[in-house]
Amino acid sequence: MNLPEALKISVVMSVYNGADTLKRSVESILQQTYADFELIIVNDGSTDETSAQLNIFADHDSRIRLLSSPSRQGLTRSLMRAIHEACGTYIARQDADDWSDPRRLRTQLSFMEQSSKSALIGSWFRISDEKGAHHLKTYPDEDQTLRRLLLTQNPFCHASVMFPKHFYEKAGGYNPDFETGQDLDLWLRLAQLGELRMVESYLVEKCVSASSRRKAWKQVRDGFRIRWKHRFFWPGKRNRIRIFGTAFYQILITCLPLGWIVFLRTARSLKGTAGLMK
Repeated sequence: MNLPEALKISVVMSVYNGADTLKRSVESILQQTYADFELIIVNDGSTDETSAQLNIFADHDSRIRLLSSPSRQGLTRSLMRAIHEACGTYIARQDADDWSDPRRLRTQLSFMEQSSKSALIGSWFRISDEKGAHHLKTYPDEDQTLRRLLLTQNPFCHASVMFPKHFYEKAGGYNPDFETGQDLDLWLRLAQLGELRMVESYLVEKCVSASSRRKAWKQVRDGFRIRWKHRFFWPGKRNRIRIFGTAFYQILITCLPLGWIVFLRTARSLKGTAGLMK
């Protein structure tokens, strides 16, 4: 495979038994209006038809690079391996069950090249489930607001981001100690190196499955560990208390019936971000 000498973007993906959703996800990247990229896919020990599908894609598009693990290594280590192999100046994430708008890479690259200080760029995104329900997530393109929001939530959908590879390396990359929440941990370290940006357009659809919901307890646990580890990112005693409040809220969301979850999330969204640091 002959890649351009100055490749701009490496899109990295890890997949484990993703045969049911892989085609839509990969095609959404291959159909981007910006074509100067490589797509690195780690087959993380899949036992279904994933391998066969990946081989077909790679045979038809030279931009795809396949890496394989004989046994499952997990998302964090798979992404670490993919980024280590990446040739691009910028790293874009894509999950095997998510979808990217055809304008995504071009739009985010334009944002990234506006300033050498940009350390992380996300976008608005839709969350969908198996029943076809959609939930829209929007956040402002304001560095300080995004930093404050990281205290109580993660405004950057993992599959929506782009970041410079040199910032990733300077930050120390993904932490293999975290099975979930590895993205939040990386965002907080990238935020210490540069600016946080948000494309105020829907460029990604994130799919939530039953398997992802089963990880909820691990996400609560790791989210608390990560925020406490980075607690000095948000100065002030009140913000230390908010770290515990965030964990308690997430426990409630994980445990309560759907009706109460909708009520709590609605109340939280109405409260907004005003006064978060007061």
